[in-house]
Formats: sequence, structure tokens, C-alpha cells
Amino acid sequence: MNTGNAILILAAMVFAAGCNRSQGQIKLGEPPPDRGVVYATTMAPVGNLGYVEVNKQKVPKIDWDGGREKPCVVVIHHAAGRNLTFQDLSDAGFENGGYRGIFENGNKDPFVAPGTPPYSGHFWIIDSKIQETFTMYHWYIREITTPDHKEVIREQHLLSGAIGWGNGNWETNCEAINICLDGDYDQVWPSDEILWAIARIIVEYNAKNPIRWLVAHNEVRKEIKDGGKGPTKCPGKWFWDGGRERIIAMADHLTSKATGISENYPRRVRTGYAN
Repeated sequence: MNTGNAILILAAMVFAAGCNRSQGQIKLGEPPPDRGVVYATTMAPVGNLGYVEVNKQKVPKIDWDGGREKPCVVVIHHAAGRNLTFQDLSDAGFENGGYRGIFENGNKDPFVAPGTPPYSGHFWIIDSKIQETFTMYHWYIREITTPDHKEVIREQHLLSGAIGWGNGNWETNCEAINICLDGDYDQVWPSDEILWAIARIIVEYNAKNPIRWLVAHNEVRKEIKDGGKGPTKCPGKWFWDGGRERIIAMADHLTSKATGISENYPRRVRTGYAN
């Protein structure tokens, strides 16, 4: 073998190794058929949000989405419960997403007058009725299993221009797409069908605006000093046991190229499972 051929063979080996490393040598099957998207939300307010009545005076509503940035990070959550309804998710968002703290706990927010009734500025149309929602998630992924078949459904609960209040970190909220898995995945892995659904959402956003980071709720949630809850285990141990890398590999597979998505999010406050 002459020197020129040896160099070419070596270069080909290095290239192949690099391609394998780009997906972490993760073995993937073919993605399941895309079942499409269920839109739980079909509208969002535009322009003037109107007024609320406080102490018999009209007070302009605040546009909570005014600080929205172009999405650049996907944050993964799990619901820690199964078969949650739209109302369940709205109620959980009010309790855990920060709305109660602003509107009911002494109205400590300097921009909200005491006695202001709660509002989010986010709306669903359900059963032909417009309903305000306090949900924290842009996407909710359900796995529906019957004796005859299994399918995974992607539900869009907030439009991309809305801020989801679910991360315990306002700066992250402003630039994140929040994806929540229906179920409790603290100690079990989601199915590959669920992970493919996450990857599809990432790829769809990437076509419009690059998603640069994929992180867990636990990694971005700040310590809350006043009666705070501290670190969370959300979305479960699986994410740090290779789940993140598997989702990235799936996104790479769907686009036939490396997406360049990283875990090194600059607003990350901790790493690992409930550290």
C-alpha cells in the first residue's frame, strides 16, 4: 500500500468515527410515523389586553409576554401524574408557575395592584368556548395505550410567542420552549416513541430559529428563598442517564445532520439528578 492510499483510508476512518461520535454511538431504530399535532390552543391575545377592575378603577392589564425572546432552549418536564386534563394543567400552572405568588400572596409584585384578579393573557378554545389558561407548558406529550394499539400525541398548549411560567427562572422562561411528559418518569424511562416526539418538536423549531440547548427543569430552577421548594427531580433520572443524548441523536437523525444542540446552557444553575 502506498502512502497516498494509506492517508485516504485513514481519513475515511477518522470521518466515520466522527460521524458515530456525533450521535454518541447511540443505536436508533427508524422513527415511528408522525401522528401530527393536537392544538389545544388556537389563539393568543394580540395588542391591547384590556383592563381589570381594581377598587372600582380600571387598571390596564400587563402583557406578561412583553419580554419574550426568540426560543433558544428546550426545557423538559414531567407531570408526575398521568392523564392530566387541560384544567388540571391550568390549575397546576396557577399554583406552581408563579401566578398565585403574584396575585394572591400579599401582592408583593410592584407591578400588580393589591386586589387585582388573576390573569395570564393566554387562552384556549375548548368546546367552542374561550377559556383563560395558566398552563406552564408549550407542549404536552401523551402516550395513549390500549389493548389494540399505542400512539403518542403532541398537544400544543401555548403558542411559541407566549412565556410559559414553569421553570423557576424568569430569564429562562423568556427564551424557553417547555415540553412536559404526561406521567411520572422519576425512576422509569419514557418510551422511544415519546423521545421521538420531543425530537420532532425540536426539529420543527430549528427550521425557524435555532434551538441551541436541551436541559432539564432541575437544571434551571433557581432556589426560592421564601418558603421555596429547592431543587426538583423533574423530569426524572432517565434524562441524566443518557436521555438527553438520545433525544439529540434522534433530532440529528431526523435532520440527517448534527443539530449542534448542547447541554451547556449558560443559565443552568445545577447539573445532575436532584443535586
